[in-house]
Amino acid sequence: MKLINIWRYRRQLNTQQNFSDNKYICTRAKQNIDETRCNGMKTKWGKGMTNTIVTSCNNQYLWGAILLIGSIRLNNCQDPIIVWASQLSQANQRLLKQFSDVTLIETDNPCPHLIKPAAMLNVNTEYATWIDADCMFIGSIGEQLVPKNKGLHIRFREENENDMVFKSHFRKHEQVGAIPAHILDTWQRDVDGLSYPRHQQQCVTNFISIHRQHFGLIRKWKEQIDKILLQPEKPFDNSSTAYFMTDESILASLLIFDAQVPKIYDYCLNKDPHKKLIHFGQKLKPWNTWRFNHMRHYDYVIATIDALQDQGYDLPKAPKSLDSRYRAQTLLKSIVKTSASRVKSAGTHIFSRILPTITFARD
Repeated sequence: MKLINIWRYRRQLNTQQNFSDNKYICTRAKQNIDETRCNGMKTKWGKGMTNTIVTSCNNQYLWGAILLIGSIRLNNCQDPIIVWASQLSQANQRLLKQFSDVTLIETDNPCPHLIKPAAMLNVNTEYATWIDADCMFIGSIGEQLVPKNKGLHIRFREENENDMVFKSHFRKHEQVGAIPAHILDTWQRDVDGLSYPRHQQQCVTNFISIHRQHFGLIRKWKEQIDKILLQPEKPFDNSSTAYFMTDESILASLLIFDAQVPKIYDYCLNKDPHKKLIHFGQKLKPWNTWRFNHMRHYDYVIATIDALQDQGYDLPKAPKSLDSRYRAQTLLKSIVKTSASRVKSAGTHIFSRILPTITFARD
């Protein structure tokens, strides 16, 4: 009952504050899309300052890639987009190629998240910007993607996020909210750079933008992935203590301990509610099951799909979670699945805390 009341309150706020803005954004995009599809202009912020957006997609993330690319183009960003298609069917490839200035690179790699550094190194523009295929643009943020002064643009987790990520990994006497000390020890040894941590929070790799003069960092990222022999099919590898977040853990280890790191600029894609990058993080995705706290973006996602259909784009059949006729059913499923996920996570956390204290008698 409490969750339902929270939803009603959030729904009222969204209706009053956000939906009209989202509707305006998509209405404006509908008016601009014909022009932008015809002129094919790339965003420039100065002489020669060009950017390429890179992402990856498999058949399970098709709707995510469509929503990402569609929101980029609807919001008038015409940067070239390269999609690394991981075992993506030909029919699904055609759905992505219909968008302007989209290039697909086929790969047999079953782990799209481990493609990130190689994909970024493949661009020939001044900047490379990686965006996960579970993100969307709100508003015109093309000029905010790249870092200032040829540096690195990436987000670091807040303390409460760090606590959530590492809650099952803290040992006694380790500082909650920071990266656990025993994980930092492993990272420091593997990177073999600084003797002290540069940061106490972990970065997030759903978005990375970097100037090509610092591609050395991206090469080291790829080398470390190869060195540590990460081959998980999912972005989480619970068999590893220090690198359970796979590509994200490895990049974090470099940003924290490598001696040669470019200047990192404050993340700016979450400051303005009308110009921001949405990330549908964690396991539940809108094209399968909405996570409850992501339901505040439901109207915007539906409006984006409507705008793409109005412009004649060929889209796959929408699942119930992306069909406004099933809004109530989608909300109910979101509440149930999110609650179950939280209970499971809490149980795992409690078990991980109790297990080390249990002693077993010998025969």
